[in-house]
Amino acid sequence: LALLLGAKIGGAYADKARKPALIGGMLFIALSDAGTALASSLAPLVIARLGLGAGRCVSESAERGLLADLGNVAPDLRGRAIAANQAAAAAGIALGAPL
Repeated sequence: LALLLGAKIGGAYADKARKPALIGGMLFIALSDAGTALASSLAPLVIARLGLGAGRCVSESAERGLLADLGNVAPDLRGRAIAANQAAAAAGIALGAPL
């Protein structure tokens, strides 16, 4: 829900400051993951999971923006870089879930 609602704001921030958005978003994700692990009831769990979505909307926007910026430097690598990023994310989900 937070990822959906915050995508426009997170994307706008990531367009202005890619590296700080990426680092800040990842930090927010880490804190939210810790909150998820430490939640003792439903309310803190929901708040932590909303925080995770908020962190993801910022960090993923910055990540994709950085990959798109690669198109300005090496246009022939842009598609492969984005495809490799998406494949790595899918592989992480597929391989990490059973672990």
